[in-house]
Amino acid sequence: MDQNHTTSQGARILVVDDDQMIRDVTLRRLASLGYRAIAAASGAEALEALASGADVDLLLTDIRMPGELHGPALAKEARRLRPQIKVLFVTGAPDDTLLQEDADKDGQLLLKPCTKAELAEKIREVLTDT
Repeated sequence: MDQNHTTSQGARILVVDDDQMIRDVTLRRLASLGYRAIAAASGAEALEALASGADVDLLLTDIRMPGELHGPALAKEARRLRPQIKVLFVTGAPDDTLLQEDADKDGQLLLKPCTKAELAEKIREVLTDT
């Protein structure tokens, strides 16, 4: 499994969401799918994890978060630190076109709430996209 971790189960995912309940549910879903995940409650916390050397293949981040490091801004900074990192944005506000336009430039988008199967499919798609 570890030989091909970036294209299959076992990939390392950094989950970023300011809502504790959503982070917990997402972490449980990812673990049940065979992914290794760590969580951050903010963009700043996520950047600290990346800067400290956390081994991450995919940044799974909410688009809307408090502060200046909303999802698209976080993705830009994460790519500065890790140019090869894949990005999957999630949002519960499908009408937020400004942030979605920013997100479309830097990664793929998944609307929440989503099913475990939808999450799994989108992660596979993002990880295997070259």
